[in-house]
Amino acid sequence: MLSDSEKKYKWEKSRFDADDSIEPAAAKPQKVKKERKRNPESEDDENYDFEIGNNAAGLKILMGLMLITFIVIISVLIYKLTVLTDEYESVQAKLEEAPTAEELKSAKDDILVKEQSIKQLTDELNRYKVNNALAGDLVETPEGSVYVVASNDTLGKIAQEYQVSINQIMAWNNLDNADSIKVGQKLIVKKAEETPAATEAATATATAAAN
Repeated sequence: MLSDSEKKYKWEKSRFDADDSIEPAAAKPQKVKKERKRNPESEDDENYDFEIGNNAAGLKILMGLMLITFIVIISVLIYKLTVLTDEYESVQAKLEEAPTAEELKSAKDDILVKEQSIKQLTDELNRYKVNNALAGDLVETPEGSVYVVASNDTLGKIAQEYQVSINQIMAWNNLDNADSIKVGQKLIVKKAEETPAATEAATATATAAAN
């Protein structure tokens, strides 16, 4: 009879022999995926290369057009900015040159003073001409015509000479009597304008000359 150690040895040996008798299964061949090499001479590859070339050319053209458009827009904006800047500077210069309200008021006052001075000088000149006129002279003034009475003159004769009425001459010169004129007297015989202001000025000139 076998001992326990001999039984164990025999059992392990038989197991080992059984494992050696089993042949390992053949390894399943792996499918190797081969990449299909592209033939540059094939029709598909030619179309592919042609499309790439067309896309690249089209992209270059598009970028060129975009660049041109950008340049044009920038040029237009710069031009408009330049025009606006020039207009602004022109307006600013005009504003700086424009007089202020105080300057306008001062200029208006100066004009009024000068107008008054001119009027005074004109009146003085008219009085000078009338005062230095000789008998029988006719002096033209802005207010009208002034006649210097000569000898043998009558109011009727003077009125007939200057085609006015006796009453007009009497009214213009504040006369009460048509026979009261004398040699050297200054009479208004023609009015420049039939207005109260003109009449008053002409009467004042004749009166001042008579005095």
